[in-house]
Amino acid sequence: MKKILLFTLITSLFLVSCINEKDTKNKDLLRKDISRLEKKIFSDKNYSPVESDIDSMILLYNNYIEEYYNDTLKVLYMFKEAGLLRVNRKFEHAVALFEDINSNYPDFEKAPDALLYEAMIYGDDLKNEVMAEKKYKEFISKYPNNPYRKDAEELIKLLGKSDKEIMEILLKNDSIK
Repeated sequence: MKKILLFTLITSLFLVSCINEKDTKNKDLLRKDISRLEKKIFSDKNYSPVESDIDSMILLYNNYIEEYYNDTLKVLYMFKEAGLLRVNRKFEHAVALFEDINSNYPDFEKAPDALLYEAMIYGDDLKNEVMAEKKYKEFISKYPNNPYRKDAEELIKLLGKSDKEIMEILLKNDSIK
């Protein structure tokens, strides 16, 4: 009986180590794929991203986030994916990721940016001035010393204004200075 238990324990440990090794290799491969495509999209100044590359990048980020839920890179990839989703005009999904970052990762260094982007998407893309104002005010309240605080205050004043009205305000402010 002891031999059977010992054999089962050794076999189980071996299988777990093989699974962990395979998981580590898969994670490393996925990180390399992400890194390679990021370099192509973001580093080459002569490259103009095509929609298929952006879609592939979003998919890679999403796969990593789902597969390695507890990994330290997860929140950074969420932030990057949300930015690309905005580029692809998938505003609701982008807002959901930024909201997730703000709710669950308040210590993430880019959490203030995520909240500001969330407000901007509500205001600029979704034309939801009520939510935009709420998010801008939340940003101002949570991050009073952030260098973009004054910008957020000014953006609140522009909510609901037409492009013509915004231009008039900007021209008037320029002439005052």
